[in-house]
Amino acid sequence: MKQKIGMYQIIIITFFLTRGLLLLSTTPYLINISKNDALFSIIVGSILGLIPVSIYIKINKKQPNDNLFDIIKKRFPPFFSYLLFLLLIIGIVIFGGFFLSQITLFIYNIYLDKTSLFIISLTFLLLCYFLAKQGLSTIARSCEIFFMIFIILFFFQLCGLIPLFDQAKVKPFLTGNWYNCIKGSTFYALMSTLPLFFLTMIPNNQRQNNIKSSKIIFIGYLLSCCTVFLEFLLMFGTIGINLASYYNYPQMAILKKISYFHFIERLEGVLAINYLLDAVSVLALLLFTCQKSITTICFKKSHKFLYGLCLFIIFILGSHLSLELNNLLFPLLIVFIGIPLLILIQLYVTKDKKNN
Repeated sequence: MKQKIGMYQIIIITFFLTRGLLLLSTTPYLINISKNDALFSIIVGSILGLIPVSIYIKINKKQPNDNLFDIIKKRFPPFFSYLLFLLLIIGIVIFGGFFLSQITLFIYNIYLDKTSLFIISLTFLLLCYFLAKQGLSTIARSCEIFFMIFIILFFFQLCGLIPLFDQAKVKPFLTGNWYNCIKGSTFYALMSTLPLFFLTMIPNNQRQNNIKSSKIIFIGYLLSCCTVFLEFLLMFGTIGINLASYYNYPQMAILKKISYFHFIERLEGVLAINYLLDAVSVLALLLFTCQKSITTICFKKSHKFLYGLCLFIIFILGSHLSLELNNLLFPLLIVFIGIPLLILIQLYVTKDKKNN
């Protein structure tokens, strides 16, 4: 009997998935788009993000015993279902390659600047592969451990940054261009919810007390958004938004300023482990989703080869190519939000026809 995922674990998985893209690779994009209204964009974007989150939750409620790929296989004609499978797998692989490239560059710049990107990328991918191979329950238990580490490090981060906070450096809301504010809010909503697509691989019947799971997911999402807002607020209050816009990793610039008792310093490498925990959680769930999708649509003899091929492509994209987020945003939007929305509409239409 498969071990069910507890509600506390669902909160934590949602928490890490929401943070996965926001603080690792997209911080400079958000700052440059929204300028002085970046904090306001986070608030509005968190509200807009409830829309895709609701789509994923509704799909699970409509088909509580199936993951997203099982739903496609059962609900759509063979040709159309295989077309959707192909688009989803391509989207997952490209997303995985982009995400791996970002975490590889982060590790290279912060920790291992004398190590080959090839070695960093391969090591991190293998770590997430072995975690994903153990199954969903192992990923969930690992996320519980990650969360305890996150709380400890986040507490020390707050204790170190609050004394450095200068309210005068935080700009008032709505002082910039409305278009940039809307664009930044939309960008934040997409970045915070795209990884939550992987929640569709956890059917309600694999969750404890599945009736309340929708509320639990909202709690995890909003809790994560609150931590992101707090980190941005401390960032702007410590170094100011103008200086933050010049850094590739502005969060590291403020972590370098943390010291305790004027002799415990240079803690940024330890405190930055939180961002690695976010990344491991996202990539492990991505690989788990990739494996499940392939086993759903392929024969047993071929699914191992195709899964290995996907891993190889993710590795090549992550270690050798520089993928620009601007070029990937629209395709990822179509795959991770457009296709689930299409599936949800089909579920409602099918139900209405049956009722008539």
